[in-house]
Amino acid sequence: MPRNTGYLLAGLGERAAELVPVIRRRVAGLSDGDERMVSLAFALKSLGPRGAEALPELLAKAPERWTLAAIGSFGPAAAAALPLLRRVAAAGDPRLAPAAAVASYQVGGDAAEAAALLTPLLTGEAGAVRDAAGALAEIGTAAPAALSALRRVLRRRDTPAGWLHVDVARALWAVTGDAGAVQPVLTRQWQAHPLTRPTIVGVWAEMGPAAADCLPLLREELAEVRRLSARQGIHQGDPCSPDEKFLADVRAAARGVAQSGPGADPSPGES
Repeated sequence: MPRNTGYLLAGLGERAAELVPVIRRRVAGLSDGDERMVSLAFALKSLGPRGAEALPELLAKAPERWTLAAIGSFGPAAAAALPLLRRVAAAGDPRLAPAAAVASYQVGGDAAEAAALLTPLLTGEAGAVRDAAGALAEIGTAAPAALSALRRVLRRRDTPAGWLHVDVARALWAVTGDAGAVQPVLTRQWQAHPLTRPTIVGVWAEMGPAAADCLPLLREELAEVRRLSARQGIHQGDPCSPDEKFLADVRAAARGVAQSGPGADPSPGES
């Protein structure tokens, strides 16, 4: 099987489910740490219920972020993996614990237990905090100690590219629903760190009318003549596809945010 076949299979979704036996044999034949596992795990996440048939092969491998994510995507069908997921999350390895905690929630459904396993990571280095915050945003809950830790992070020095405060603000919104507490952070990061805008616009879209004060920034972005990637000097690869998605997200967010009252107008160019 060619190296990147898994990514191609993922694009087929459940239509590729009949290839699960082939994928299982391929996974079983790979050594721990083989980078080819990444694309195969990605494929298994996309194959629907039949992907869970590969659980024995995944459990036979040393845990990695991508295999943990695949196991989580199987939901309750991966109940046999819960002891492993809880053990990996509790071990506190910042590379693995966030993915394991999310997977344990997806499989077992206990959000409070999964979130509690992440709290110790919120006092670590920036990368660990970002991953833990992203996991809490997916789980959608956090203990009071974790909320306090997230708020303290916003008083820490941000990472140079601005991602630490964006990820923490996103987690606080997902967990508390308190738009007022995170809006100043997101607005500041939008202006200071433009490359964080694709993530921020997703949060504003979720907020809807609660993010009404960001509407001028969204309209300003839609009025730009040059794409975000070009303005930031990104010319490698395929910047156009991400830019098109970003603009579509901005338009959708502007429409949602503008629904703040009768006659609200998202402004020209946003329909």
